[in-house]
This record gives sequence, C-alpha cells and structure tokens, in this order.
Amino acid sequence: MKAHHSFFKKSLGQNFLVDPHYGQRIVDVVFGRIEPSHFLLEIGPGDGKITEKVLHHFPKFACLELDKRFVVNLKNQFPELNVIYGDATQPPLHANPKNLAVIGNLPYNVSVRIINSLITMGVEKMVFMVQKEVAERLCAVPGQKAYNSESVFVQYHAKAELLFDIPPGAFQPKPKVVSSLVYLEKLKEPLVSVPSEKEFMRFAKACFSQKRKMVRNNVKNLYPDVNVEEKLEAMGLKITSRAEELTIPQLAELQSVLEN
Repeated sequence: MKAHHSFFKKSLGQNFLVDPHYGQRIVDVVFGRIEPSHFLLEIGPGDGKITEKVLHHFPKFACLELDKRFVVNLKNQFPELNVIYGDATQPPLHANPKNLAVIGNLPYNVSVRIINSLITMGVEKMVFMVQKEVAERLCAVPGQKAYNSESVFVQYHAKAELLFDIPPGAFQPKPKVVSSLVYLEKLKEPLVSVPSEKEFMRFAKACFSQKRKMVRNNVKNLYPDVNVEEKLEAMGLKITSRAEELTIPQLAELQSVLEN
C-alpha cells in the first residue's frame, strides 16, 4: 500500500522512511545486533517496509501500531502478523522483558517517554530512529554539550550508541530535523551501585537543573547543612565543577558523600 501525502497524521508525528538504502542499513543493524531467539516488537510499523524485511527472521515477532488505518492494512498485507493496536507510551507488553528487543521509528514528541519506559521495564535491546538531538543526549559523555540527566538515566541502565544519521530527504513527508539511529543494550548490572535508584536520579536531575550553574549551587537546597565545596575538594574535584563535567560514578560518589 502506497501512502500518499494526505494520509499522514501530524498528530501522531508520522514521517515514513522511503529511502531503501537507509531501510536496508537499519535492517542490517537489527540482524547484526538482535538474535532470532529474541521476541521482537516493532513500534509504529506504518506501511510495513521494515516489517516485511524482519518478519520471517524472528519466529517471535509483533507490531504495536496506534493508527487504526495501518493496523487494518498490515493485517491484510501480512495475515500471519501479530498486530497490536496500542500506544507505545503505555506499552501493553506481556512479553518477558528479559528476552524482549524493540525496534521502531519513534514519533519525535514522545520518543524519550517511550525509551524511558522500556528501559525501566528492563527491555534487553533496542534499535530506534529518533531526532538527532535526542540521540545525542542519550549517548552523550561528560564534557559534551548534550550530556544531561537523561544521559545519566539511560547510561545508568544501558550501553548507548549513536550509529548513523538519516537525512530529512529519506522520509515522507520530510521532517524539519535530521534523524539518527541509536542502539541501546541493557547492562547486566546498573553502571554504579546506589542505595536508591530513584533518589540517585532525583539527585542527578538537581545537579543538572540549571546547566550554567556550578553543581554546588544546584544542590545547595538539598543539603543546606553540608559544606558542598569541601566535599567536592575531598573527592579531588574542582569546587567550580559543573554537572556536565562529572561522570556517572562521580555523581554517585558525590551523592553518597553529601548524604553521609
């Protein structure tokens, strides 16, 4: 089924990959990184271009689609396909996350929400097309401008790699932004050991709350009775350190030092 221009729903953030070169590169990544023994879920299969290529490689395969028109078309096109009508921001997933891999072209406006909920669920492997800016945040390391509390959250749980960019011209309709393909793989153990993941993420958010400010100013309110400068110095860090200069282990150590 060829979708024509009036077919796209802006409200669902639909941009379909029409360039076969990039389609094939994505499929190669999926085959290279995800074993056929995984249960594979594709989010937002749309007109089924990628679906068609991966369908027979994965004995356990399903699609999650929010646009009823595509659900109908996919079922007609691939009668054997398990198509779930549903919203990826609230995945109706009964599959065992231990063996679950998820791929998809994520709508720009909800991509981070979807990724965070899948990471929290413990999904093993993910290959996603997202806005380049989002990809840079997921994969950023200390010292890079994109490094923020989202980078900390993702990399606490997973290895994150930006694989390649995909230009607007590869899509129909053309988005205003460059897209990137990212690969996320759950770590066997979280990157650092912290007493409470929830508290650590709250602390990381506070550290990055105002990027131009130094860490000591961002966390002052959390620890009014602690000399933050002294603790930074004891860790061998500059008292003028900004959150974007600190690694995840350093952030965890700083939290622990301030708590005790």
